[in-house]
Amino acid sequence: MAAASRSQATVSNSTRAVAAGGEEGSSTDRMQYVTMASAGNTTDFGNLSGVRQLVAPANSTTRGVFAGGTSSTNVIEYITTDTTGNVTDFGDLAQADTQHSGGGNSTRGIFAGRYNSGSMSNEIQYITIANTGNASDFGDLTAARIAVGGTGNATRNVTVGGQIANGTFVNTIDYITIGTTGNASDFGDCTATKGNGHDSVCNNSHGGL
Repeated sequence: MAAASRSQATVSNSTRAVAAGGEEGSSTDRMQYVTMASAGNTTDFGNLSGVRQLVAPANSTTRGVFAGGTSSTNVIEYITTDTTGNVTDFGDLAQADTQHSGGGNSTRGIFAGRYNSGSMSNEIQYITIANTGNASDFGDLTAARIAVGGTGNATRNVTVGGQIANGTFVNTIDYITIGTTGNASDFGDCTATKGNGHDSVCNNSHGGL
């Protein structure tokens, strides 16, 4: 990669993977990509609109979307994955906050949980990736938490682990059906958690799809 880094947001299609933002000693606005069929170092893609890490990602086969980040911003912005260049404004989250889980499918982007001004939320928001505009309310997680991992398939989005208000990392797994709106349902539990989200068996990370 261009520099030693962590806490990036990643999006991809069948050709390219793009890493955005993160920490390289301090937060960065850098975006870089690889062509997955070829081995080699990353290439510069462009820049986010500001320096941020822990950005929530979502993607379709055409677009990569980045929401929020540690600057506690409400910005949502996007790239066209098969081209290079800086991000374009997409819309806004409900409020300026950080530490969402990113996920969804090729139609909808899902952003779950958040942290703002010392408080956590169980809120789930969504966007339609093909259309620009502000995020809409989807429903709620089973509990307010941050640093949640996100994954899924074309039908379900699954949120894994995270940190609750007393600082404890949990083994919770929730899921939603992406094509509808509504609250999350219990899926099951991770085998264990540890004191640091990135070292958990659950892998409470902020990775892409």
